Amino acid sequence: PSNCQVALLGYNAATSIPQDVIPKQRLCELLINRVEFEQFYGELRVKNGKRAVSTTRKRLGLIREAFSGYRVIETNLNAWPTKDLNQLRRLSAEQFETGSATARWVGMLMKPDILIAYGNEFSNLESISNFCDFSVESEVEKIHQFVDYYSVAYCNGRKVEFACITKHLSARTTGTTDILFSSIGQIIRARFDSTPVDPVESSSPLA
Repeated sequence: PSNCQVALLGYNAATSIPQDVIPKQRLCELLINRVEFEQFYGELRVKNGKRAVSTTRKRLGLIREAFSGYRVIETNLNAWPTKDLNQLRRLSAEQFETGSATARWVGMLMKPDILIAYGNEFSNLESISNFCDFSVESEVEKIHQFVDYYSVAYCNGRKVEFACITKHLSARTTGTTDILFSSIGQIIRARFDSTPVDPVESSSPLA
């Protein structure tokens, strides 16, 4: 996680990976091999009666493709998988904290150049501070109908840029297409590439 330049942050996964499905060591190997992990995850989803690739994962891939050439990590605010956000909120306090603590272990290691959160669940940015040491220092810039952009934020003491995609990736409303999310990825990439590098501003003033 500490070597990735781009971090894509969702809320939590929808498909669980039971302990008896795969050895822990093999799962750890897959987590750093995107191609093999997505093949395994797709097969697992099919066994559970789902499509191999969800709408969310397909559109997340389109955003990731916009950052071709960058090292990208995909992670979630909570590692406990549930069908939807309502089910996540109904977890016991112990289950919720277990999921949060697992995700936080990854979050505190990250030192990206840009953090991209996606989904309308992130309307409250303070939730990200439970995942990593996060703060926003600049005013919001609306670079797209569904993208809020902050040119100055801090993640674990490192100055980063932050984009929040306010439209849920699984949305099926009129006009919400794969092309829309591909375009959103390209717009965020263009805005990120336009920012001059300032090596002096490399650490949080609070650090």
